[in-house]
Amino acid sequence: MKRKRKIRSATVKRSRPSSTTKAAKKARRSAVRPEYPKRRFRTAKKTSRLRHRSGGKQTARRRQKSFISPSAALHVPALQLLEAQPFEAQPPNDRQQLGEGLSILYIVHSFYPESYTGTEKFVLNMARSMQQRGHRVKVVTYCGQLPEEAIITNEIASIEYVYDGVPVLAYRNQAPDPAQSASLVEEPRLSMWAEAVLTQEQPNLIHVAHTMRGVEFVQAALRMGIPYVMTLTDYWSVCPRTTLVRVDKQLCAGPEGGLACMAHCQLPYASERLLTLAPLLQGAQRIFSPSAFLASYTQKVLPSLRIEVLPHGMRRETLVPNAKIYRSGDTLTLVYGGSLNGIKAFISYFKRWLWYLPADSGCISMVPVSRNTRKCYSG
Repeated sequence: MKRKRKIRSATVKRSRPSSTTKAAKKARRSAVRPEYPKRRFRTAKKTSRLRHRSGGKQTARRRQKSFISPSAALHVPALQLLEAQPFEAQPPNDRQQLGEGLSILYIVHSFYPESYTGTEKFVLNMARSMQQRGHRVKVVTYCGQLPEEAIITNEIASIEYVYDGVPVLAYRNQAPDPAQSASLVEEPRLSMWAEAVLTQEQPNLIHVAHTMRGVEFVQAALRMGIPYVMTLTDYWSVCPRTTLVRVDKQLCAGPEGGLACMAHCQLPYASERLLTLAPLLQGAQRIFSPSAFLASYTQKVLPSLRIEVLPHGMRRETLVPNAKIYRSGDTLTLVYGGSLNGIKAFISYFKRWLWYLPADSGCISMVPVSRNTRKCYSG
């Protein structure tokens, strides 16, 4: 048998600490230590009990912390805005007193059935209301996808149709969509086609509901001396991004002549864009805004404008009064009508408030954006 070989452990000689080191250690041990609060460790049993009580959800404090921290980082600029001017009704002219109808042309950046958001709904309601008063109306709009039977004239495709009783002239240019660019470069072919449309329609008045994709029509109206009014439905006239939200998700205090657009959003043509849109806004007979803040903000950028605040109307025949009397403990149903995108701040506040609802709060519905889309959040 082979003997097992014994391995001796090597001994390491350690140097003795000096008297100075010993004294320092003794002084540290005898010194008064600060009293720190004892750290509490959560046991597995306690964690499972808390999860059982909360139903597997986050606690209210953690939910509040996670929701409040992003909004606390949002910087809201201090704006010095002038007070908005209310709408002033003017006395009827001779044509109105005689009951003669007008030929009104509505210019909008998109329309039904391709697009169906707020501005399109405003134009549709306005056109139908003018029809009921005996006026002749027509909507001129840009359309991204035209059918094959569209007529092409000088590289401008167009088609006419009727939507909900309102005549519509939809067109599309062969050039890239102007809504995808911050610069406003006039298209000569589209300008000539716009003059031909205005010559054929002979409108007494043009109502510009949105200047995007319709700059050539407003410029043609100025050259031909056709009066037009404008309704501002967003910040597109003074903000190339339309939303007053910078690339870093912070609120914008103003274009500053285009310098802020270049510094925060890297948009080099913002100053030329303002110089192009300013005379079009100044040439309008009247400018309306459904929002007092929108009117004041636009006047801050372009002080020479006079903008009147005129809220959007509502169709009374579609309104149904709510006769229910709510008592304490009744279930409430909140409805949001609008686009479901990140720009709509109401959606984030809606979801944030949803966390604090009791479990028996019922169903909270969002109005469908389209006929096939619906989002429902239950408490």
